[in-house]
Amino acid sequence: MGFAARIGLQRTTLVTYAVLVLILLSLPLYASRAHVFLAGKALTMAIFALGFNLILGYLGMVSFGHAAYYAVGAYTAGLLITRLSIKSFEIVLLSSVATAALVAGVIGFLCVRHTRIYFALLTLAFAQMIYAFLLKEYSITRGSEGIAGISKPEILGVALDYGNNYYYFLLLMFIASLVILKIIVNSPFGKTLQAIRENAVRSEFVGVSVPRYRWIAFVLSGMFSGLGGALFAPLNMHVSPELAYWTFSGEIVFITILGGHGIFEGPALGAFAFEFLKYFALGLTIYWLIIVGSVLIVIVLLFPKGIAGTLGDLVGKRWSK
Repeated sequence: MGFAARIGLQRTTLVTYAVLVLILLSLPLYASRAHVFLAGKALTMAIFALGFNLILGYLGMVSFGHAAYYAVGAYTAGLLITRLSIKSFEIVLLSSVATAALVAGVIGFLCVRHTRIYFALLTLAFAQMIYAFLLKEYSITRGSEGIAGISKPEILGVALDYGNNYYYFLLLMFIASLVILKIIVNSPFGKTLQAIRENAVRSEFVGVSVPRYRWIAFVLSGMFSGLGGALFAPLNMHVSPELAYWTFSGEIVFITILGGHGIFEGPALGAFAFEFLKYFALGLTIYWLIIVGSVLIVIVLLFPKGIAGTLGDLVGKRWSK
């Protein structure tokens, strides 16, 4: 429990983590291939959402363009695998995360000095520029066709295209991302981000360089977003410009609010809830967005803390009895 305590995990939280991991580990034993694929996609979206929550939950800034970094990671992985025939997933992931960090660093430097609607609109504008690039630069990105035939590379010499190897690798990367981000948000850096969220003027008054902290958080958020995209590309075997479109950025905002942006684990729960809700809604009607939108309205009006916050309150009440 020493390490768990250092990263801010209580005993009950650790037990909950262990149960959820066991459920995910055993999923391929009883679920269909479609549901395993869906869970794999949810894991990539959970990494994306946890990274995005550094901006929304811990800085209180809404980015409407975070899909751009997910797309950059996905396209970098797709190009390296299909064009350069790189089989080492270590190289692919490092390159994808580094590229996403570079793009986020440049865009973040131009955006973090602004707040509220100005920050949101700037991030949206830059994301649309990346979407336009992916759509128009046919010689590099294949335009609206996207990049197809993205195979699953090897990791430490182990083939990931056999059985459920890739799903378990995604689960491992999700757990690693969860632990790393938990350490970050419970570090002095994470506490400083929360102080900036509560009162940026006072934080600057006591000597905190608010733009610098915001920029570092933006880059870290872009890195984890790019990691999610790089993991998604071989899973889906195809990437397209829609990954950078503003509606996809809206999805990650929806996911984070659905799960509960005020709680660290909330966005991850939101990712799973959203992917399976979308899956079943698509099976019911072509107007699935009405169902998804209605759920968001109910969550915001009746359960403002999201899924994680609501479940936490219910469990807390039961324990208090």
